Amino acid sequence: MNVFRHSKALGLTALCALILATGCNEATPYTDSSSISQTPNSMARGIPEGDVSSASQGAPEESVSSQESSSASASTITLQVNTAAEEQNQPTVATLTTYGDYNQLASSLSQLMQDADVVAKIRVEKATAFINEQGMIQTEIVPQVEQVFKGGLDGQNLYVNGGQMSYEEYIANETIQKAVEGHEAPEGEEQPQLVQQVVDGQYLVQEGQEYLFFAKLRPDSGKLYSLYAYQGTFLIEGDVAENAALDSEEPLAQQLTEQFGLTARSSGVEIPLAQLEEALQQG
Repeated sequence: MNVFRHSKALGLTALCALILATGCNEATPYTDSSSISQTPNSMARGIPEGDVSSASQGAPEESVSSQESSSASASTITLQVNTAAEEQNQPTVATLTTYGDYNQLASSLSQLMQDADVVAKIRVEKATAFINEQGMIQTEIVPQVEQVFKGGLDGQNLYVNGGQMSYEEYIANETIQKAVEGHEAPEGEEQPQLVQQVVDGQYLVQEGQEYLFFAKLRPDSGKLYSLYAYQGTFLIEGDVAENAALDSEEPLAQQLTEQFGLTARSSGVEIPLAQLEEALQQG
């Protein structure tokens, strides 16, 4: 196994080793350039929905439709550190950005509605990041339900991939400790204050935010996860609902652009909230 070279400037030996433990074969040696990345030969859009392994990034969900589920694996995993944060009196943040393969994605708003178990407009009352059994940071959301378009939420929480937590909490996790065993940071090495994981551009959920949330019930855990990962969360900003993670070339973005007469963008969509809510009410 390759071993990252240790950087005195950033002191992130353990986190760099975690990249090597993700199951990919190649990695760029860690230097004081403030970022590392690894890119196997195949590139792809992202991670499967729900509780996905960041240790192998390869444990696919059960198919959410009758279509056959295919395997999934990581394409790119990158670690970046905001080295200028201390100069700006801000906490230093190590960001793990993860992309992988999908076994299925929605191609239209009607498919999102059809495949979702719950569709609701929510305000985030509380957001708590945690590490799942495979080592991925995820976030549990306590929602304040403002409007329901399909199904219902009876005291149930919602879940998304990605999140942010303190470095101390992250590195103390048993799964993470096993992943970085043998690559621990030397004594006195500076560490980041926060660690965040961004999965295929999906929003890092924060308290007080509003979302249109498409949720799918996972039969194995009984938890409601964002449907098709990043596709199932639309952040509400004023009178607009946006999904910044959508790629302009994917069918869902193209269908939404056509349905709502949107201006074509290189990435993401911004839909007038009233029009989207009307379309959801009509089913």
